[in-house]
Amino acid sequence: FPRRQDVGGFYSYRINVIAEGDTEAENNLSTDYTIVEGKPRVCYVTGDPLERPYVVNALSDEGIVLDFRDFSGMPTNMIAMAPYDVIYFSDLSADRLVPDTMKAYQSFVRDLGGGFGMIGGVNSFGPGGYYRTPIEELLPVSLDLTKKGYMPSIAICLVIDRSGSMGAGMGPGNVKMEIAKYACTLVVDLLDESDMVGVVSFDSVGAWVVPMQNVRNKKAINEIIGTIRAGGGTDVYAGMYQGFQALSGANVQIRHMIVLTDGITPPADFDSLLKQMNSKDITCTAIAVGSDANTPLLQYIAEQGGGNYYYVDDIRKVPQIFTRETFLSSNRAVVEEPFYPLKNQLSPITDNINWASSPALLGYVATTIKPLAVEALTTQRNDPLLAHWQYGLGRSLAFTSDAKAKWAAAWLPWDGYDKFWTQSTRWLIGGTMQGNLIPNIYVSAGKAHISVDAIDSSGEMITDATIRARVIHSDVDTRELDLFQVAPGRYEATLDTTEIGSYLVNIYREGEEGEMTDQVSTGFSVSYPPEYEKSGPNLFLLSQLTDITGGVLGIQSNKVFAHDNQPVSRFMDLWYWLLILAVCLLPFDIAVRRLSFTGESLQYVRERVKESVINAFTARSRARTQPTHIDSLKKIKEKYRLDREREETSIGTADVSARVDEILSQKKSEISADKAAGAVRASKRRAVSTPKTQIPSEETSLSRLKKAKKRAWEEERDKK
Repeated sequence: FPRRQDVGGFYSYRINVIAEGDTEAENNLSTDYTIVEGKPRVCYVTGDPLERPYVVNALSDEGIVLDFRDFSGMPTNMIAMAPYDVIYFSDLSADRLVPDTMKAYQSFVRDLGGGFGMIGGVNSFGPGGYYRTPIEELLPVSLDLTKKGYMPSIAICLVIDRSGSMGAGMGPGNVKMEIAKYACTLVVDLLDESDMVGVVSFDSVGAWVVPMQNVRNKKAINEIIGTIRAGGGTDVYAGMYQGFQALSGANVQIRHMIVLTDGITPPADFDSLLKQMNSKDITCTAIAVGSDANTPLLQYIAEQGGGNYYYVDDIRKVPQIFTRETFLSSNRAVVEEPFYPLKNQLSPITDNINWASSPALLGYVATTIKPLAVEALTTQRNDPLLAHWQYGLGRSLAFTSDAKAKWAAAWLPWDGYDKFWTQSTRWLIGGTMQGNLIPNIYVSAGKAHISVDAIDSSGEMITDATIRARVIHSDVDTRELDLFQVAPGRYEATLDTTEIGSYLVNIYREGEEGEMTDQVSTGFSVSYPPEYEKSGPNLFLLSQLTDITGGVLGIQSNKVFAHDNQPVSRFMDLWYWLLILAVCLLPFDIAVRRLSFTGESLQYVRERVKESVINAFTARSRARTQPTHIDSLKKIKEKYRLDREREETSIGTADVSARVDEILSQKKSEISADKAAGAVRASKRRAVSTPKTQIPSEETSLSRLKKAKKRAWEEERDKK
């Protein structure tokens, strides 16, 4: 069942086999993927339902496939993003995205090498709520405006519900009170020292957590916010009234209140309070958390208070709403005034465009350039208009004005409009480079084995290179591996694959200065856990080997050792081994030529050798069997001791002396006999003889016996 894909991208496939009588259905599922090469593909996501596809029309003649979508059709996970080379956000606020989706876009650029562009509008950048989000991290501009000198001063009062229901969770691990406190700290971080902030928490009554004050010590203020604990009832009016009193006396240009609650509040005179707030130019935004909140009342408060109303069913969106409201209420991010783009740094995006003929733009969103980013175009206030940089494996750009008939209305008929967006898109696509890396991945026993051959343009192996791989399994599961060189030009790494599904792998090589020089995308699939894997021979690989080598696949067992193959001959150099043999035989050749040997001389040598061997063997045998004189003396002493013990009771001292004299006389006779026998044997030996064992002299033996006699006599005397 063939399937055709007309658009390039990453495609994942699942096959489920239903077999009768199968007792292990877990391994009947197979997943795989394919990467279809095709024309560059761009996804343009807009937050304005009335925006017309001007950028899409500009790119239509450039051989680029474009998808124009509103926020409801935007890609939300890595698999949906993978088919695209570039994704644009145009005037799209952050409350349309959950944190996991933002992380997926960050990984799309950093790990997959995709391109991302953010286009300005009142719902983009800071006013869109992207402060301190993964989207801001990948952008070449910062949304922190605290160092901008032309910003108006503002006082913000945060009125936070601390009732018992705020201590509950909203989704796994998302406690409403904790996320609300985090949102408050983001507001504090966005303000500078000339601004004022206050935090009121309410249950059945309102109480100041942070009294209205200038933002001089952000760390101390945020620590106090962290002490808020949930518990009690819900009285929105009590909290709003205390906030109104503090804002009324604040000496600032802008006054704004943000109210957050998740419950029902008792009836109160909200009309009178809102009229008083309007008379003091205090605006109010209301946020309803969950379906239990009094949404009609909060909508009314936002309408009469001149602010915005938000309903959130995901508490994780609250921080983005707080930061967005801070930007919008302060009027410090959106700059609406005519200006002409000014070229700043050299950039391939702005090349070959006549900027002197550029019409004026009518507004932009203020941002701050990040270090290492290229600031290609600026505004008359020296704020970034066009900035771009390399982020991970991909690229991103920020165009702080819009691309539609509001701020860029005069740009639409300008001949540089199409060229500008074409060159911007081409530059972003250039981030997905291919190079001299040839990947190969196979999965076995729960592990993925990744190998890469690095070959330069001339076909030579690239050695000692720094090669890394980013492996993406889901929107949040991203791992980075270092590949180690195992052979010239071959780099390998191993990865545990505990989860089933498709894995995207982006392999790249770093240059000497850390820049990316080569990059290739691939992937693999894990269909089921390794315990259900049925291992067997790789018939495809075996058939390839037999085709290349001329062998046979599927040979029968009785023909394994059959000698029916064609004889194979080869040449081998023998000069090296023959040279070694000649060197070894040279001394023997010289000896044969210089020395003469006769039959008599050889017989003489043979007899001498034989006689030496016999004598040596005889001497060793005698040495092992014949006792030494010291051994004889020891035996005599032991015999004397035993005799003395037997005769101790009946033999006196004189008898002992007589016995010793008798033994000494007997020993002298034995020594004399041994000397005579030794002399006879020595006379029979010829020139070759073994060394003789030295016999102790007679005087030495007698002196020792005398001493033994003396000791025996003294011992007998002592006993008596």
